[in-house]
Amino acid sequence: MCFAFTLEKSIEQLSRVFNIKKILDEPQVPTTIKNPNYITPRSNIICVTQKSFQTLTWGASIYEKFLYNARDDKLLTSRFWKAAFHQQRCIIPADGWYDLHKEEHQTLTKIEAQSRGLTSTGKRQYYFHFENRPCFAIAAIYGKKTQSSIMITTQADTSITHLHHRMPAIISQNYWEAFLDPATSAHEALAMLQPVEESIYYFASPKPIDD
Repeated sequence: MCFAFTLEKSIEQLSRVFNIKKILDEPQVPTTIKNPNYITPRSNIICVTQKSFQTLTWGASIYEKFLYNARDDKLLTSRFWKAAFHQQRCIIPADGWYDLHKEEHQTLTKIEAQSRGLTSTGKRQYYFHFENRPCFAIAAIYGKKTQSSIMITTQADTSITHLHHRMPAIISQNYWEAFLDPATSAHEALAMLQPVEESIYYFASPKPIDD
């Protein structure tokens, strides 16, 4: 899973990266993200839909559950995601993401956890990024009625599976246009969620959240 990500580029910089000039709901689209170093679920985020930017909430209440990630192996079958993945695919721009790794199997006091840089449940927070890719595209789906987006996750690259078994599904630039096009079938879009072809860098974050 992914519970937070970063995006330090402004909407003008993103316009150049994704070659997009149209902005939907322009008054609501910030020129920069409010907390670019720590964007969490329920935040309003910039998403790329077909040939436009849109401000959407990350996560939504679906069947009385608040969800913000969708597994790639459930996209074609889950009642939660099937319809949206067929017709309402989008991209979440990012330059890195956070995840947690269990390092201590006993509950710690707040002081013990803070002194060791862990959450109270013994998890250490890690930040993941690419050295030569300042901005990348995370596959996602969105809801028109809820004005929300759900990040798609996939099996983690073998270089980081010792820290977490899932990671955001990253779309190669060669597939951006086709992935966003509703005319592309769901099966074709799913095939575009391929493993990354470059090294993933990571480091332990000194300021973990408390889960």
